[in-house]
Amino acid sequence: MTQFANPCTGVRRIDLPPGPEAASVAREFVAHWSTGCNQGNVVDVLRLVASELVGNAVRHAGGARSISCVVGDQGVVVEVVDGGGPFALGVEPPADDRDCCGRGLFLVWAMGCGLGSGPVRGGGKWVRAVISGELVAHDTEFGSAGPPG
Repeated sequence: MTQFANPCTGVRRIDLPPGPEAASVAREFVAHWSTGCNQGNVVDVLRLVASELVGNAVRHAGGARSISCVVGDQGVVVEVVDGGGPFALGVEPPADDRDCCGRGLFLVWAMGCGLGSGPVRGGGKWVRAVISGELVAHDTEFGSAGPPG
């Protein structure tokens, strides 16, 4: 298991390894961070967000450089930095239901997370997801209901 520093001292950031293993390191990091910062109620959302943002960076931008977490005014912020160029941040599901790609950011958005992206000085970009304070405060309404009917 990777050892991480005390998670609740401002923004916590780690560099990610190259390649697909970056997603599992990112999931482990956000899980550790969320538990240590009393945000464990959204750990599953954080793991999904980390997987999607890092997976996109690996697939479309040559890899993820780092992942950061912080509790901000609007909620929990997860940021992934990669070496890719700017892109149009879209949250539309693929037009073809049989297409296996293109649902990640849509899923993150559909779960109530805000999304944004921008350039990184010196090259690359950041992509952020904000898990709103409302989602954090009302986690019992998300994912804790029993099976339908």
